[in-house]
Amino acid sequence: MQPSVFESDMQRYAEPEMDTEPAADVIAGKRGVTRQPQEGYESSMQTILIVDDEEGFLHILEVVLQRAGYATETALSAMAALEVLDAQSVDLIILDDMMPGLSGSEMCAKVKSDPLTQHIPVIMHSAGLKIHDKTHIEQIGADAVLVKPCPPRDVVEMVTKFMNAGV
Repeated sequence: MQPSVFESDMQRYAEPEMDTEPAADVIAGKRGVTRQPQEGYESSMQTILIVDDEEGFLHILEVVLQRAGYATETALSAMAALEVLDAQSVDLIILDDMMPGLSGSEMCAKVKSDPLTQHIPVIMHSAGLKIHDKTHIEQIGADAVLVKPCPPRDVVEMVTKFMNAGV
């Protein structure tokens, strides 16, 4: 199977010695796929929730962000992501918009309207047209937008900006 343009672009920026095999502690189920930080990471790592129904994008973002020093949680749907948010705290959400069932925009609006989660920065990461509409982005409360595909360094720079801001 040929890699997508995004996957090829992400691999171009990847460090060749990085092991991209899934961690031994993969949890699969109705919530989607969750990977914990590798053994030896401190528990004080900032945690990024990555939500995308395309496993390829999900895995690539996970590898890029783990390499940048972040812990990651992943979900294959917005509903699964809401379950993750009910179970634990995260420091930032990277959210695809175009997903079956609850869309990323709908999930973002839910997160931003809940007093328990409204403080979490949400980065919309999508190829959909809605994320180009500033009025729509303001209405759902998203904090930033990254258009797919984008270079890994752009993802890391945006995440780092929010993590360093202490948002």
